[in-house]
Amino acid sequence: MKRLFLILSTGLMLACGLTWWMLPSQQSDVPILYWVTTNSPIREKQAASFESWLIEKGYPRVKLRIDASNNDPSKKLIQGISGVAGDLFDNYADTTYLMQGTGVLADLTEPAMAHGFGPDSTYEAVSSNFVINGKQWGYPASVSVALYLVNVPAFEKAGMSIPPRTWNIETFEKWGRRYVEKRNTEGERQSY
Repeated sequence: MKRLFLILSTGLMLACGLTWWMLPSQQSDVPILYWVTTNSPIREKQAASFESWLIEKGYPRVKLRIDASNNDPSKKLIQGISGVAGDLFDNYADTTYLMQGTGVLADLTEPAMAHGFGPDSTYEAVSSNFVINGKQWGYPASVSVALYLVNVPAFEKAGMSIPPRTWNIETFEKWGRRYVEKRNTEGERQSY
């Protein structure tokens, strides 16, 4: 019975592998690069633009496929360490050090300087997100700024000054509680 089970299991695994290999989505006349990122219409346009850019510049052609199912940092790390990670992936400041420290990322310092995508070609403030110990490990695809807006008249109505320019969660809670206490009358329904 064990032998029968082993033969059937092996046959099914081979059939699954063969079926997957024969899928049209797995066949290409050019190398396929997998980009681990969020799936959105803009990502599809970026992938198509990249493929067109390669042709325009005379670089070897590749097919860039979006892989949205493996975008979790822990999946990227585990797959990278085991050797089956995507070829390109979005990485955020909080995971760059981890990925670089485990050897998952390639040192891009020399190609970046040779092809004009070094740290000096983007915003200086973001270079610490992809340059570690003087070596470049990535490049920003898009840069965003985290900010908060302050309704100064609302704080003035509460008899408070505006919050500090930098804060942590404890400061946020302290200011929020104080604002709620000052703007709402005790015993009545809260409006603020």
